[in-house]
Amino acid sequence: MRECSRGRGGLIFAALSIGCGFVGGYFAGHPSQYVVQGGLAVFSLILFLALAAFVLVAQVRWKERLRPWSVVVWGSLLYLGMTVGLWVTGSAELLWVADSRTLHVPGVQRAIEFLSGRGDLSMKSIYGGEQVQLVYLWGALWALPFGLTPVVTALALLVLKVMTWLYVEKRVRENFGADVALLAVCFLIFVPTQIFYGLVFYKEPMVQLLASVAIFEALRFYRTGRSVALAAAFVAISFLALERFYLAPMIFFGVLAAMSRLVGRSNAWQRAAMVGGALAAAGVFGFLYMRDFGEIEFFPRLARFRSDMMAPSDISREWNADLWYPLAVVKVLFTPFFTFHKFEIFRDLSALLTWGSFASQAVIALGCYGFWLQMRGAGAHSVGTSEARVGALIMALPLIAFILFFGYLAPYSGRQRDSFFPVIATFAALAVIRIRERSRRRRAG
Repeated sequence: MRECSRGRGGLIFAALSIGCGFVGGYFAGHPSQYVVQGGLAVFSLILFLALAAFVLVAQVRWKERLRPWSVVVWGSLLYLGMTVGLWVTGSAELLWVADSRTLHVPGVQRAIEFLSGRGDLSMKSIYGGEQVQLVYLWGALWALPFGLTPVVTALALLVLKVMTWLYVEKRVRENFGADVALLAVCFLIFVPTQIFYGLVFYKEPMVQLLASVAIFEALRFYRTGRSVALAAAFVAISFLALERFYLAPMIFFGVLAAMSRLVGRSNAWQRAAMVGGALAAAGVFGFLYMRDFGEIEFFPRLARFRSDMMAPSDISREWNADLWYPLAVVKVLFTPFFTFHKFEIFRDLSALLTWGSFASQAVIALGCYGFWLQMRGAGAHSVGTSEARVGALIMALPLIAFILFFGYLAPYSGRQRDSFFPVIATFAALAVIRIRERSRRRRAG
């Protein structure tokens, strides 16, 4: 009887997920701006309330019966429902934004030519418009049998998202427990900004998957000392360098922190191997820098790169280029913010970035609190003060490097910051579990 009730409940939630997604996609594809903004505002509010209810009630009451794969299935149906809703309204082209059409769709077309034997892979700079990236090869594998359409690319990205959800759940469960893993996956799936970046044809799902593997495998190496974990982290960083090259050296900071476990425990050969690996990584990063920028002068190039990032007409100089640097760092951590200017630039499916910003900022704030708890050694499932601190640094150093760097370059870069959202979601889940434990102790006392 209990199994029957559990199955019926799962089917009800599955139906609600795909139905909610369909309604959200329908609103996003509606020609009226009032319907789009109002519909996606309600859609985001429903998702936020559902996520809050899960955090406060459902996870506690259904702890023994709820399985991670159930949440992944519900999330997949939500994304599929939105895709179908856009397709039904004839607005599937909203899944291809300007960057999709100018960079990513041509990239998939080049990858199709390569897989068909009519072209070659290129290691030229992405700024030359010829580089074939891993996400393009993945998209081409789907486009060859099904055609290159917005719906097909959305499905291809959804598979990458599902792989990320399952991988993050497994690694977080190993390190922090099942409760934290389940909450982290829920944050990854149901925060509206993550839905937008998971559906629209950016390379974010591939970047997020590779960044997750690099960071969590580095953490696994620190906790277990298994060489295969360190090798997996280096492989992921190598692929990530092709997708978004400036993230690779940032994540390398976390890998170096993970390698600290070998200090004092390694022999001369192991230390020589670490030095050789660090030099090889520096050589790879140097090659990528020279390939993309073609000059050695770092700071002049950085200033020009910043100028280019601030050049678009929809970027407010007052709130970006001219913003006081400490505030710019805070902005890049919590962006996007709700402003009336967002109604001018986020007008269709992208309105999720306006209305979903509240949920995103709540999770990020919880993530900051969770990181602080881990650094104090007071977080949920802390193994020991020293190990908890190093583990937290392995996860957080890449994100810290990013916000310090992009606080200067482009404080509006929320999409690039969300390459690290699996880490943010994990820290947020740790914070929620810790808050819940304290609340239980107060009630018991």
